[in-house]
Amino acid sequence: MRYLFFLCSMMLAWNFIYAPGDKAAANEEEIGDMLATFQTYDLNLANLQTTIKETRKISEMDRFIESMKGYHMNIVENEKNIRFESADKNKMPTQETLLLVPTAKDSTYQIIYTISSPLDQMKVLDTYHLKVKKVTNELFSQNAQYFSCLEAWKDDIIDIVSFIKFVKKQLDITIIDEINEPEFYTWTGYTKQWTNKLKQQDDDINVHIAVSERIGDKTNITIGTPILITEY
Repeated sequence: MRYLFFLCSMMLAWNFIYAPGDKAAANEEEIGDMLATFQTYDLNLANLQTTIKETRKISEMDRFIESMKGYHMNIVENEKNIRFESADKNKMPTQETLLLVPTAKDSTYQIIYTISSPLDQMKVLDTYHLKVKKVTNELFSQNAQYFSCLEAWKDDIIDIVSFIKFVKKQLDITIIDEINEPEFYTWTGYTKQWTNKLKQQDDDINVHIAVSERIGDKTNITIGTPILITEY
């Protein structure tokens, strides 16, 4: 199993570029483009995940915790951080977590919100987007960083050359970097269609694609923006 780059290590090399406008709305459009691309290629949609991160000051923690009651999330505290998670995690398909990690500055925390949902029923998307909008409006500012990824699969070995050619055309992607290994492929690129982007050395990037071929002729495909921060 390969693990993707984590933001904490990459911040040393990459600088975020914040585009104007509503980031939550832009993120929803990017998810729509990814879904349309995979559906057009006749892939089986598996899971959608979005992580929102921001470092901000929380002067009144008790008040913040009280405000979380409206999110139907339970609090789990330990010595290092404060974690909230979905109260009905065994019943609801859409799962949420919110992590507060203290920083070196007094009363300042890194807030990490993650929402994930299986896509066996497309109607869950409405709930998914409503939850993201609510969190965005109430807990985050325009300085927040958004990371979304879509997982899919095909019960067969796909033509890698044909697949990446199709995705490049659908999303108008310029490939910046790629890795080809036995049964494992990744591409990093940039599309002008999306405003969310990172800087990798001298290049803008905002598309990350991974394809892995598994035993039994099954192919797993993941696409994310601006980068993948989960495992693939």
